[in-house]
Amino acid sequence: YLQLLVDSVGVDLQVHDTIDGQRLVPYQAAVSRPAWSTVAGKVLEAFRIQRGAYRRVHQVSSAPRLQVDVPGRFLPYLRVQEEGVSGYGARVTGTFLDFRETS
Repeated sequence: YLQLLVDSVGVDLQVHDTIDGQRLVPYQAAVSRPAWSTVAGKVLEAFRIQRGAYRRVHQVSSAPRLQVDVPGRFLPYLRVQEEGVSGYGARVTGTFLDFRETS
């Protein structure tokens, strides 16, 4: 959603869903601090307008918030069992997945 909002106001900002290879929960996103500082005013104003529209459309007193500088919350890692992934012929070897060829 944040990438769509950023694109709609015409600013150049890459929005990421991971930090250091870890996937953020769906309601969080990451952006570069230096890049954010150059576009924050424009994006926050667009978000403020969107919040007002959300409250009117849904007839509620609260709306989604955009928070800056909060710790990342990450999705849990998916674990691959040592005996392999059923149907794929994969097995864990150290930090790699080995796939056997099928004929």
